[in-house]
Amino acid sequence: MDKELSFEEYFARKLQEEEKTIKDLPYSFDELRDIYLQEYEWKRKAPLLDIKMEPQALDYEVAQYFLPERWEMPREGKLLYNDEELLDVLKLLFVNLGAEKGLKAVPTSLIDKYLMAEKQKHLSQIVANDLLNTQTREASSEKKQFIRDSIEIAAKVQRAQLFKHMNQETKAGREVSMESIRRDETLGYINQEILNYGEDIEDLDCSPFEHLRMLHDRSEIQKHVVGQMSNIEATVLAKYDLLLMLKAEEMFRHISKVYDFSLTDAKDIPLTEWWWHLDKVAKGDLKAKFRCEVEVQQEGSSE
Repeated sequence: MDKELSFEEYFARKLQEEEKTIKDLPYSFDELRDIYLQEYEWKRKAPLLDIKMEPQALDYEVAQYFLPERWEMPREGKLLYNDEELLDVLKLLFVNLGAEKGLKAVPTSLIDKYLMAEKQKHLSQIVANDLLNTQTREASSEKKQFIRDSIEIAAKVQRAQLFKHMNQETKAGREVSMESIRRDETLGYINQEILNYGEDIEDLDCSPFEHLRMLHDRSEIQKHVVGQMSNIEATVLAKYDLLLMLKAEEMFRHISKVYDFSLTDAKDIPLTEWWWHLDKVAKGDLKAKFRCEVEVQQEGSSE
């Protein structure tokens, strides 16, 4: 039991956890309160079990606090009256045996599986905190470096694939048109960060937290991808940006459920990152121009 827990919190939790057992007992609410108060005080006075790698000796007073006088199975297939009592006994055994010997009784595969699950939960919590903490825009230097390296590697591979694909198209006498660009997207030749950005814009059914993350992703694209894009990637990104502009009012209302756009000005985010100013775009106070250039060069010309 957490010794910082107040009795009222402990009592409320017990009433909820043991509801099925309590309803069949012939006790009034006040009588139950007195019973759980005694249990609460008894647990608060319980000795601290400090598990270490090496074995530790136990005395009778410590043992009697946690070991039952009689091993019963009041729950179907489970010892003792609740898991908390069972865990106290397990801790006592680990104190006496030492963590090293105790863990050897658990198959290594199960320990690895548990650690992997805990790591995944930890990473999920980090992602959730990043999404919820809208006032913290800057990621850690390690995270930014990881993103930068990942994008750079992916961009090199995808550009090589795109170059090969375009050569094959040209040799076969086919033009590289907008239809081939769409085909390239499905084949994965366009930078994945850009594709993910486009998918988020087209999906208005996802959570507002996902669309808030999309704004962060667009900023990362601006910082680490824009300067290295191929012409086709630039065209696709412009297409998605235009789509976001067209959906500005819907996106603004959706993201406003979890983000206060007035924070954008408070953080001095420049207008060049217009996606953080969707409130202004939606009201018509901010407009953007999209320019597409076509370079024509005669075959065999050096210019």
